[in-house]
Amino acid sequence: MRIASFTARNFRSITDAYKLPLRDFAVLVGPNNEGKSNVLKAIAIALGLLSRSRYFKSQRQVRYRYGDEDDVTYRWDRDFPLALQSAQPDGRSEFVLEFELNGIEKRDFKAATKINLATNLKLKLSLGREDAKLELLLQGKAKQKVGPDLEQVARFVGEKLDIQYIPAIRPSALAESVVDDLLARELSQLEENPEYRELLVRLEAIQKPILQALGKELTKTVASFIPEVKTVRIQTGSGLRRALRNSSHVLVDDGNETELGRKGDGVKSLTAIALLRHTSQKSLGNRSLIFAIEEPESHLHPRAIHGLRNVLQEIAATNQVIVTTHSPVLVDRQETRRNIIVKDGRAVPAKHIREVRDALGVELSDNLASATLVLLVEGEEDRLLIQAWLPKLSTKLAKAITTGNLAIDTLNGATNLRYKAGLHKTHLCRVHALIDNDVAGRKSIDAALAAGVIEKVEYRATVCRGMENSELEDLLVQDTYENAIKSTFGVSLNPKFMSSNKKQWSDRVRDNFQDQGVPWSSSLERQVKLVVANAALMNGLNSLNHHRRGPIDSLVQQLEERLTHF
Repeated sequence: MRIASFTARNFRSITDAYKLPLRDFAVLVGPNNEGKSNVLKAIAIALGLLSRSRYFKSQRQVRYRYGDEDDVTYRWDRDFPLALQSAQPDGRSEFVLEFELNGIEKRDFKAATKINLATNLKLKLSLGREDAKLELLLQGKAKQKVGPDLEQVARFVGEKLDIQYIPAIRPSALAESVVDDLLARELSQLEENPEYRELLVRLEAIQKPILQALGKELTKTVASFIPEVKTVRIQTGSGLRRALRNSSHVLVDDGNETELGRKGDGVKSLTAIALLRHTSQKSLGNRSLIFAIEEPESHLHPRAIHGLRNVLQEIAATNQVIVTTHSPVLVDRQETRRNIIVKDGRAVPAKHIREVRDALGVELSDNLASATLVLLVEGEEDRLLIQAWLPKLSTKLAKAITTGNLAIDTLNGATNLRYKAGLHKTHLCRVHALIDNDVAGRKSIDAALAAGVIEKVEYRATVCRGMENSELEDLLVQDTYENAIKSTFGVSLNPKFMSSNKKQWSDRVRDNFQDQGVPWSSSLERQVKLVVANAALMNGLNSLNHHRRGPIDSLVQQLEERLTHF
């Protein structure tokens, strides 16, 4: 069971947030103080009141008891827009939650409520100064025939869905409370164990392997962000045995083992995220979890944010994740509508990546202003060839290049892949790379993968079968450029050098130049490659070796697929 959409009206600074699509991963972006956190809190409050609060029936309505003990509990004088309170003393905040149920859940819902759902389950929660009302939104004949037991409806949601809300982790006490809450959720499973309940003297022994395993898991995740961390250990407190799950301590060893509360904010944030991942991987029976997280990137090093993105996407594979962020790294580039723009009291799904860039204050040069996908190639000669080939190989790519949706940028050397890929992703461009299959190219790919700035589906290499090292020029037909080399540099390409597969193209050409008395240098290599590229362009696709064009065809297919959503 998942939230398919959410609507909020008249809650704090949010006057209208209509039918926001949440799906598995949703990102709330916008300028400071425009209401991102308020949208997230609205979701947490609505779902929390629906699934956890105490309620009773009154005239077919559910009245919720809610107070002011924490920030995710509704209080009219604080949460109904202050500017409207004088004119609307009886005004109400309204939330509409649309839930997506699978076939089994619809069957269970019918058994619990006698209601046969033909579409999604839609509930409207209206919160006033004195009470809260719940309404089941049905259409047509179903609305006329059904007199639902709303208490059963609310109980059904509570049994199927729960939310874990994590505010922006800044003060030390708040960070510790988040960790305590997550630990309590994990350790509460032990309380269902009869042996745990009956044999109190063995409580600590029973808990020990659980805490050790959890500490080991946390060590693995936290150390992936902070290599200096050697161990993360959890030990039980000395309070009442039944309160063990609420009196645990997290000890982190990053050269000096101390309690989490004494560590820096970055370590606290990462530990909380590590616990989130652990919680998301645990079996919750027939319940689903929603993680609502404010600014999870706070206090993290830029490199760690890339790792954080991977963890959040991993969690989103099995649970819903909703985040607010100021980081372009966490923005969803796969489906633009998963990014929700919050501004001027309204929240709407983004229609184009430009809107997301504007919301985050990202500025780009004119040639990249419309780009959603940037193809990175090693040099200017590579750019000339690829830019000429792609439109002839794909009408879709031709259109994308013309509209600026697909841009081609040069690395000026494979070693710059890590930097350039990270830079473009910071500017909310999706990235794909075509790299030479040589030592430098392979090292650059490994470095970019290790840094988390590219993924395995985001690059291709100019691999030629039978060759250990190869580059883009190895894919060319020699007849299309050898006369240009002869006329420009006075060097002939001798078959005894050019026919060998033991060396890549630039090394074979170098042997020709040196054999004919012409000194070779990196500057001359760039000049030769540019002459070759311009000569090959005159022959169009005929310059591409039919037997070696596999990497280019694969590149075309990947680029088309990655542009599908735009």
